Amino acid sequence: MLYLKRLSPLFPKLPSLSRSIITKTSPLLIKKKQVIISPSMTLSNLATQMDINMNTLLYALRDIESNNKLDQESFVSAETAEILAHEFNCLPTYPQKEAKFPLRPPVVTIMGHVDHGKTTLLDSFRNSNICASEYGGITQSIGAFSMKTSSGGIITFIDTPGHKAFTNMRARGAEITDIVILVVCATEGVQPTTLESIRHAREADVPVIVALNKIDLPNADANRVELQLLDAGVELEKFGGEVMSIQISAKKRMNLDQLEEAILFKSELMDLRADKTGFARGTIIESKIIEGRGSLCSLLVQKGTLKPGDNLVSGNVYGKIRFILNEFGEQLKEALPSQAVEVTGLNDMPDSGNDLIIVSSPAKAKAIADRRKNEKEREEAEKKEKEVKIVLPKLSYQERRGLRTQKTNMIVERLKDELEQVKAGAELNAFRDLKKIKDKLGKGMSFEENLEKIQEMFSDKEEKSINVFLKAQNFGMLEALEDSVNILGREKNVPIRIIQSEVGAITSQEIEFAKEQKGVILCMDLRIPRNVMAKAQKLGVAIKSHKIIYHLLADVNNLILDFTEPLYVTETLGKAEVKQIFSISEKGSKSKLVGGIYVINGSIQRRGKFKVIRDGDVVYQDAEADSLRKLKEHVKEVVQGHEGGIGLEDDVILKVGDILECYETKRRKNYFNPTQSEVEASEVQDK
Repeated sequence: MLYLKRLSPLFPKLPSLSRSIITKTSPLLIKKKQVIISPSMTLSNLATQMDINMNTLLYALRDIESNNKLDQESFVSAETAEILAHEFNCLPTYPQKEAKFPLRPPVVTIMGHVDHGKTTLLDSFRNSNICASEYGGITQSIGAFSMKTSSGGIITFIDTPGHKAFTNMRARGAEITDIVILVVCATEGVQPTTLESIRHAREADVPVIVALNKIDLPNADANRVELQLLDAGVELEKFGGEVMSIQISAKKRMNLDQLEEAILFKSELMDLRADKTGFARGTIIESKIIEGRGSLCSLLVQKGTLKPGDNLVSGNVYGKIRFILNEFGEQLKEALPSQAVEVTGLNDMPDSGNDLIIVSSPAKAKAIADRRKNEKEREEAEKKEKEVKIVLPKLSYQERRGLRTQKTNMIVERLKDELEQVKAGAELNAFRDLKKIKDKLGKGMSFEENLEKIQEMFSDKEEKSINVFLKAQNFGMLEALEDSVNILGREKNVPIRIIQSEVGAITSQEIEFAKEQKGVILCMDLRIPRNVMAKAQKLGVAIKSHKIIYHLLADVNNLILDFTEPLYVTETLGKAEVKQIFSISEKGSKSKLVGGIYVINGSIQRRGKFKVIRDGDVVYQDAEADSLRKLKEHVKEVVQGHEGGIGLEDDVILKVGDILECYETKRRKNYFNPTQSEVEASEVQDK
């Protein structure tokens, strides 16, 4: 009550993360226009509900059904109507009451800061050893599994990474979940990723259950952490809110039964139901390429029943499901709502977070995927057409030759001269050519603007950048890499160009492309074939594969250091004071003034360069030594505490009291080491 009394004034300002509602709808679907699907409806009825242009909808229907004879009064099946609704970002709904559907298990997402115990908690739930298989003890992709509780209930868990690089993956987990378990370490308290997880849960309108982990440690302070959560907007039950909080130790399996009961209790209040009949609908969790098996896609079934042989479409990817596997690799005959499984048989890897639908025939699946692919290509083509085109006049032989050798000044200078003459009223061939081309292309830039763009194209100043090629085993990992690399570039104010970013095995062609672009290939959790590694070494292309994202990002940071820091460094070798000046003469040469020196520190070396400091000012720089003696012998160096004689270049005149600083300039070692990796290439295997 003391905490409640002290913090009660804050309550009105804190948005609640809990809710007591009966139905669950994905937040992505809340914004969509609802369309009621009936067994027999015409295309015109559907167009009216969707508020879509009739001709646009008709063209889509003809593509999907592969039938050009259909018209606006044609009847549309419930399956096709649902597909069309998805195509135009609408939410298909059915007149049946949800109360008639059977209950389904809750889908629970584990969120929290890195190393707060999320994967250990899942590990304890299913009595396996996930942590041992996660390199560095951190989760780097979304995993999912279903488990039976001690009371006989079923819970589907989705694990999300805690590292800051995986923001989008955490958000994706919140979008397909019913309940979020927010794991907070009782010793470290609320951390940046904890706050981010709270934000994702709030935006997705998903109820939260707090799991205060590591409560068994001697420095655990549950009260302090609970106050931090309250300050972050999480209203716990002990402070009068609705968010349940369970104190646990995932490692020692302490109070896990209480956490299970809390999940089942919350799901019972939510009355989660789904229709098991009909074709499956769901969401792609993750997809990756497994050597020897092709595309492997993990997904969550949200409606209907998924079976081997079903024709699946997700985005512009399609295929007939060959196998359905659970998290242990066991084949299943079917997958029901709220079940997370892996499937094989797709022609490519669908993007994480995409909806998936099952259709009645392979032809319809292909037609939908092809239509989406064509629409995407059409949009890209339209975008490209809108780009302002730069046109060039005819070039002379010498100018074309100059282009091949990247000497473009003559082109720009000629166009500048001709532009001045055109302004003065002259008619020149180059600009007549330009006008003809521009007339064919339609409206574009003025001659002056066009010339400015040509100057930019032919600039002799090549903008330098760090060119990287990113490869990863799955889309979620690749997405995290792209975001992290771009963020590093912005933070360090360094131009980093991601030349190519792809999922899947590394090819010899990519090595050649990286050679052309002077790029570095950085891979995540991929095996580097021997022939590819041999080719990379032959062409001098740096290629490295890592198991842990921290190590890969450290390499990117090293590339940034190599890019920004001077290539040559100056190292001071020693200092000496000139104690006296005397004259010496060699046989056959005139006498020369030499400084008698005492070495203060380090060593004075014959091969070094010298700086002469007189009364605090540098009077000579980069001077070289003609001779260096100790007593009467010529030597290579004189070390600290010893005396010697030194003669510098003829134009350097020494005086008693001068300080000589001996130094050398040498090329520094690169921070990025392309020949060594945290994990040898031969050890990098697909998990």
